[in-house]
Amino acid sequence: MAYPLSRLLLLLLSGTLLLPAAAPALADESRAVLTALLADQRARTTGDMSHFCVDPTLTSPSNFAGPRQDPSVPRPVDDFQWYMPSRNGWPGPVEPGLVARLDALLANAPDSVPPPAGTAIDGSMLPPPFRLGGQADCTRTYSFSAPLILDDIAFVDRSYTCGMMCGRGDIVALQRREGRWIPVALSETWIS
Repeated sequence: MAYPLSRLLLLLLSGTLLLPAAAPALADESRAVLTALLADQRARTTGDMSHFCVDPTLTSPSNFAGPRQDPSVPRPVDDFQWYMPSRNGWPGPVEPGLVARLDALLANAPDSVPPPAGTAIDGSMLPPPFRLGGQADCTRTYSFSAPLILDDIAFVDRSYTCGMMCGRGDIVALQRREGRWIPVALSETWIS
């Protein structure tokens, strides 16, 4: 009887000690990615921001294959291009070699990523004057997907709405550098 009991004990310990420890780490990384993206968004946004809200609910599932594999997208596949917006808003170049790496990571990415347990946007993640709220509360709303984290790169599907026929969406790539998540590229996925 000792063998089955020790095997049961091993299974019990691996299920209760190892698995729960992995879930918070993923949630912590997702939180760090979203906090970095929100801080960067605040730094790039100018003018009166009193009408800007961030939807606390992460969109799910996220389709990171996006326009590359979606036949319903009207523009050609070749139009999916990575760029880095400069501080003046004009598209800038992405670091050499990074485009091929981002493309390869997305080509092998899962079709969808459910939000990790415990990952939602809360008020402590928002730089002022952003506030939590949805389209019913604000005239301009940002919403984000659960981050897809692959090695030192994270992808986030971001949407911005500013009315019924006003908005845009993009996939933002962030890279972990010296312990911090930094936006390194983005590609528009839709515009209205």
